[in-house]
Amino acid sequence: MAVVEAMSVGLPVVATDVACVRAALEADVNGLLVPPARPVDLAQALVRLLRDETTWRRYADAGLRSVRQRMGWDQAATVTAAAYAETLDIDP
Repeated sequence: MAVVEAMSVGLPVVATDVACVRAALEADVNGLLVPPARPVDLAQALVRLLRDETTWRRYADAGLRSVRQRMGWDQAATVTAAAYAETLDIDP
């Protein structure tokens, strides 16, 4: 939910590529994904956003648009339940 909340207030998102995050964030479309357990990659992605205002704005705007298009409360609950189910390997 933190990813969706950040996007909903117009912040760009950098996150690790795990099931729950992939439910809301599309790599290089509405945010940046880095592999898990790769702190150098995470740091580089953060630096990229901090140094490039155009990239910052592009991901912030795309994230806000995607949340507005896809993420009402019902949709957010469905996406969250599906992500937890995938992570826990159960049927939602």
